[in-house]
Amino acid sequence: MQENELSIIVRTDHLPNDGKVIKASATEQQRANLASRFGVISVESFDLEVTVKPITKHKIHVTGHVSGIVKQSCAVTLAEIENPVSDDFEVIYESVADDYVPLKEIDISPDEVETEDLIDNKIDVGELAVEYFSLSINPYARAEGAVFVDKIEPKEEDNPFSVLEKLKKS
Repeated sequence: MQENELSIIVRTDHLPNDGKVIKASATEQQRANLASRFGVISVESFDLEVTVKPITKHKIHVTGHVSGIVKQSCAVTLAEIENPVSDDFEVIYESVADDYVPLKEIDISPDEVETEDLIDNKIDVGELAVEYFSLSINPYARAEGAVFVDKIEPKEEDNPFSVLEKLKKS
């Protein structure tokens, strides 16, 4: 597995039957790296709580909550604003057999739990939380009271021909 900004590896072959709860907060350096990855001014806080529980020897159920605060630019005024970010997630990890052949047609229901491949009996719950956090950041954040006006009326003095109008009148 590749290293990322907040790597928390859980070995699934050593999980207790009742599961394992992981709670973590990102350090200042990790938050700076996350801000760069997300394209925001800064990540003021980043907290996660994840439960990893075995269903069978080759199937793992992961649930979690991620929350934090990002500082980003208002999409309208470009002012710096702080936005809370919060998301719950649920993923099933399954070991892939050596003779696995993917189906050509996949039917996905919005109510189904996301399924991921379990590789080398390791799950990076830190990266999983980071992915869900990034999907919850508002890409078009607005400062309170900021209103986007989609049509701007030109002012008379902004017209390049207004100088000619003045000459015509004299």
